[in-house]
Amino acid sequence: MTRANWPLRKGCAPRAYVLLSVWGCVTFSGEAAAAPQVNVGVAPGIDWRPATKVAFDGSVAADVLFGRSGDATFGLGPRLELGTRAFDDLRLGGGLSLQLPTDPIAVVGSVQGLLQSNGGEFHPGVGARCFVGLRPYNHYGVYSAALGLSVGADHVFGADLTSVVAAIHVDGMWLALPFIFLLDNVVH
Repeated sequence: MTRANWPLRKGCAPRAYVLLSVWGCVTFSGEAAAAPQVNVGVAPGIDWRPATKVAFDGSVAADVLFGRSGDATFGLGPRLELGTRAFDDLRLGGGLSLQLPTDPIAVVGSVQGLLQSNGGEFHPGVGARCFVGLRPYNHYGVYSAALGLSVGADHVFGADLTSVVAAIHVDGMWLALPFIFLLDNVVH
């Protein structure tokens, strides 16, 4: 057998390539640093609908992003939102969030299905949000704090309503810290 046709010898090539692949994986692989990143925040803001006045919009949003291993990496995961417009309705949204690999400013886009309740009637809809702000990767835990601007739009099919929403996303951690402080220092 000549050196030129060595890998073509029957039965030899697959075993050699498998052994070479296993050796490469064992030798050059490292620990995967990707961990889910959770965020919960409140978003007080404004809601504008055509032919109506601007009103208060408030929501609580949470998401879990998978696949991130640092600030400049993609993240994808589920998102939940509970919101209201001027305390007249209640919106429940659920969908997907995608964080783009931008650093130091984070850009997270979300699409979601909606269920709006107003006066005892329920209407389905769709929505989208874009968060721009600070959301660094937490190398020491799964909670990723965030602070920034969130803009988006919702369309409710049954009521034929379209809303444009702009809000400041304030991380839930900042709201919880006074209660944690009181619990830790007053109760104990």
